[in-house]
Amino acid sequence: MSSITAGVAKNYLRSIKQENTLIKVARSWDEAKAAANSAEIFGPHGVDEVQSRQSLRKQASNIHSAESCTTWLNLAFESISDISHEIATKIPSDIIATSPDIFLTKAAAGAFAEAAYDNTLWLLAQESQQHSVHLKFTLFQQGRWPLGIKGQCFYIL
Repeated sequence: MSSITAGVAKNYLRSIKQENTLIKVARSWDEAKAAANSAEIFGPHGVDEVQSRQSLRKQASNIHSAESCTTWLNLAFESISDISHEIATKIPSDIIATSPDIFLTKAAAGAFAEAAYDNTLWLLAQESQQHSVHLKFTLFQQGRWPLGIKGQCFYIL
C-alpha cells in the first residue's frame, strides 16, 4: 500500500474516531470476504452512515435547494450506476481465475456506488476534505475497498 493511501486510511479512521485501529490489507478474495462478513463497524447501512447521509442531504439542501439537489443526485446516480454496471459485468480474467466467487466483485461495485453517491452528497454539502464520506471515497480512488473494522483492525482490499 502506498504512503498516500496509508495516509488516507489513517485520516479516515481518525474521522470516524477509530484512530487506534490498525490497517490490515486483505491478501486474497477469501480473506476479504471473511473480513467483510464479520465486520463489526460499518456493516451495510450502519446508523452512523445513514445519519451522516441525512445530515449531508440537509446541509446540501440548505446551500442549494431541495429540488436542485434531487436533480444533481439523480444525474450522478445515473452515471454511478453505469460505472458500477461496468465493474460488475466486466470482471478481469485474473480475478475470475483466482476466485470462483465473482459475487465479491459485484459487492465491491455496489460498495463503490454507495461511496460515490455519498461523495456526491459531500460535494453538494460543501463539507471538509477530512469528512469521513469523502475519505472513504478517496480510498476507492486509490484502488482500495474499505471492508470494515473487526476488533482492532481496519480491513481494506
